[in-house]
Amino acid sequence: MPFIAIWAQGAPDRLPAWLQWMIVLGDPQYTTTGPLGGLITWAKYLGLICLLGWVSAQFIIALRGSEKPDPRRAGRPNFMLLSLLAIGALTLITAFLSVLDQNRQLPIPPVGPLTLAGQTIGPIPLPALLAGVVAVLGLLLVEIALWSSLSRGSVLGRGLLVLLLHGAIGIGVWSLYSIQMQARLRGGIAGPISPPELQFILLEGVRYGATLAGLVTLLYLTFVFLGEAAQVRWRRLSAIAWHTIIESFRRTRAPWAVLAVFVIILAFTNWFLGRGRTAELARIFVSTLSVITTFLLMIMIVLMAPISIPNDIRQQTIYTVVSKPVRRLELIWGRLIGYMTVITLLLAILGGVSIFYLNRVVGSRVGATRDAARAALSEGRVDEARRLDQQATQLANRMSARLPIFGSLIFYDSRDQLRTRGVDVGFESANRSHIEGATPGKAIWRFDGVPDPTNPRFLLDRRLPVDKLLAPESLEGLENRLISLQTEAVNLDRRLAAPDVRPADVRSLNERRKTIEPEIRAITTDFEQKRTTEQELVARARAAETAGKADEATRLRQQVDALHSPPIPLEMTFNVFRTTKGVLGEAVNASLVVRNANRPEVPESRSLFPVQEYYTRRMTFPSRLLVGSDGRIHVTVQCQTPTQFLGMAEKDLYVLANQGPFWLNYLRGLAGIWLQALVITAIGLFAGTFLSWPVALLLTLAAYLAGQLAFGFLEQFAQGQVQGGGPIESLIRLLGHDNLASDLAPTAGVLAAQTLDRFFTPILSSLIYIVPNLNALDVSDTVASGFAVTNSTLLDHVLLGIGYALPFTIAAYFILKNREVAA
Repeated sequence: MPFIAIWAQGAPDRLPAWLQWMIVLGDPQYTTTGPLGGLITWAKYLGLICLLGWVSAQFIIALRGSEKPDPRRAGRPNFMLLSLLAIGALTLITAFLSVLDQNRQLPIPPVGPLTLAGQTIGPIPLPALLAGVVAVLGLLLVEIALWSSLSRGSVLGRGLLVLLLHGAIGIGVWSLYSIQMQARLRGGIAGPISPPELQFILLEGVRYGATLAGLVTLLYLTFVFLGEAAQVRWRRLSAIAWHTIIESFRRTRAPWAVLAVFVIILAFTNWFLGRGRTAELARIFVSTLSVITTFLLMIMIVLMAPISIPNDIRQQTIYTVVSKPVRRLELIWGRLIGYMTVITLLLAILGGVSIFYLNRVVGSRVGATRDAARAALSEGRVDEARRLDQQATQLANRMSARLPIFGSLIFYDSRDQLRTRGVDVGFESANRSHIEGATPGKAIWRFDGVPDPTNPRFLLDRRLPVDKLLAPESLEGLENRLISLQTEAVNLDRRLAAPDVRPADVRSLNERRKTIEPEIRAITTDFEQKRTTEQELVARARAAETAGKADEATRLRQQVDALHSPPIPLEMTFNVFRTTKGVLGEAVNASLVVRNANRPEVPESRSLFPVQEYYTRRMTFPSRLLVGSDGRIHVTVQCQTPTQFLGMAEKDLYVLANQGPFWLNYLRGLAGIWLQALVITAIGLFAGTFLSWPVALLLTLAAYLAGQLAFGFLEQFAQGQVQGGGPIESLIRLLGHDNLASDLAPTAGVLAAQTLDRFFTPILSSLIYIVPNLNALDVSDTVASGFAVTNSTLLDHVLLGIGYALPFTIAAYFILKNREVAA
């Protein structure tokens, strides 16, 4: 597990393993590497949501007094409600004083200094002191609500959970105390703990403890949920799912409407999209069809899922279901399976029609463009023939599934100094920069072990998969395996000769050393035989050429080529920033150099080519450059035309590892739409368990729009990157046409808005953990650009979709379980 730096005096170079695990489990911002790290992060955030939901439920029950109100207490004031109102009023006063102090409208003298346990504390700002008082009173009120829940049923389970929650808080504080003590020990700090250190331990410890308490709550609810899930039976699930399917087609008829609208739109699509640039037709058509499919299915599921359960309750049809031995979880999951079956059926139909339509409209354009290129070439119009052939090639690339291998990009400026970015010409996006022509400036793509941009102490493996790019039985493949085995033998001899080698390792090293020798001899024999065969074929081909036997010479040359691995394809897309000194119509030239970073003695591959903007150029380099490289290849690009600038981003150049069929890749793209529908269906069913159908529909629609359109804004808001203040202050700036940088006049309305923003800002920041990131599930842009959706990408999206949908269905079960729906 990597070391995690801690904000404390004299942070230790290394912490004990148990403290590192406490940081991983207690701090939402840190995790471990690999798939386990993602699972832990998901569990921590889900646990915090479970903790908040469970505590809120207990607080609401305590606020109502009891599950069975006592008529004798009617008319008496509600202590919990009065306390909550008092804490809310004190919170509002605290926020208002903080805003006044921040705007320098009311100078508030600090409190203190105070003397506590012989140490001086303060002076403390009054808003900060009041905030601490509010926090203490709020925690005290929550404690009263939690302990009062023990007077009701399930005392053992609830009591144990309450005790475990307090234990988790204590463990969090103890962990931070231990971390601080380690830091003091490493830093040589003696003496008692200072007030700032104590504040750090308490605040961070409570934060760690809250995360641990969330994990405890998650385990408790998971245990309760698994007991219910064990009672689920497929027969009842399938019956509810089949009823949902029949209801969708017969009552709402929404699937028929989706098919009809799709066919109508498809009939006129070519009228509006068929006149674009030939090279971009595939991207335009695929993007359009994906958007249409997504929009129609999302609208259908937004209208169907959230109103199903409220309608059953309103029409009393649910009574005949819940009165039978049907579990509440079966009711939720059965409807989910039914709706997703409808979605799957519609996606199969729409996807099949789309693939047929794309092959007929776009695929036929490839053949027509190539025919036009041949006709132009036969008539002597060479430039037009070349242009048409390039357009056909670009279109064919889009109608495929290219598997790219990306490297890491670095720059050298015109003074040959290393830079992380090139020249900024002023109007390009943040991830694109330029190199100056006819200077030492260059861009280098490193397919190598490169530092992680987020943490330079770790390396990212960007090496090329040599074993997959070289044919195993080719001369290059055999030579590469031979060099790898010889290098391994040398390393084994070095380890055996080391003085610190352990006796237990000597035997395994010797056994491996003995098995390498026969492999080296066998590969050497095979390599020499094929090398001899190559020399003979080359000699025979030359003799055939001398004798005028062109067909035989061509056949022999093909046999020679079959002994080698094919050249390695390299694709790139650059743009040009032209200066006023450029010559109109003159091409901007660039050079490309590919070298073996592991064996500098191998000759480089050099190319000079004109840059064609908005086109993906495919070039190749000899496969011999990969021999003995261990996947470490560097590609250098320079602009050769003076006074011009060549623009590029990291993903503008890549090695093409494979190219698969388009139809399979399009179906993988539809899987992203299916996952979005799964998440929205789960949210709709969740909303329908406790809201009336109009409100549930609006909530589901808001979740879809937020996840599709506003998630990026929420992400910036949570990271504090949004200028202009909170939501209400930003609205005031928008209505008043004020810029985001200047301070607003401290009027009463502005001060009130800033005060309310102190409440809304944390709420909006926390929505990032609840609103689903639907854009992360969308891979239509990848498919439209002609890149492959890999199995690993698809698996990541499936896990993400399930990670969003499953908690909503579980929450829907708990809500429906505690709601009285039977007559």
